[in-house]
Amino acid sequence: MAKSSQAFLMTVGRIRIGVVGAGIGGLTLALALRQRGLAADVYEQASELREIGAAVGLTANGTRELERLGCLDAIAALSTEPSELIWRGWREGRRFAAFPIAQGGACKRLAAAAEHPSRLSCG
Repeated sequence: MAKSSQAFLMTVGRIRIGVVGAGIGGLTLALALRQRGLAADVYEQASELREIGAAVGLTANGTRELERLGCLDAIAALSTEPSELIWRGWREGRRFAAFPIAQGGACKRLAAAAEHPSRLSCG
């Protein structure tokens, strides 16, 4: 092991990590750090953790990491696979284009915002 790696490992217990935001990104980061033996404090301005928005699109890279963290099964239970990608105008919502998405392809899941990520059982 390199000398710099040894020095890092000896100081890991003294490192304090702060994660700003308790959304899917912040909680995923905190979980990944915990699985590597690093504690993180998660800071969130909202007084209550709840869903915001309609959905979160997860592509192949995202689903692979969530599977590695042990979260994919819980998310998959709340998810659907989209059948097409639709582009709409932001003012009037008019449909400009649509492209079919192959089932089981790169866009594996579209996680419905039925639950905030903090309520999922992971790891």
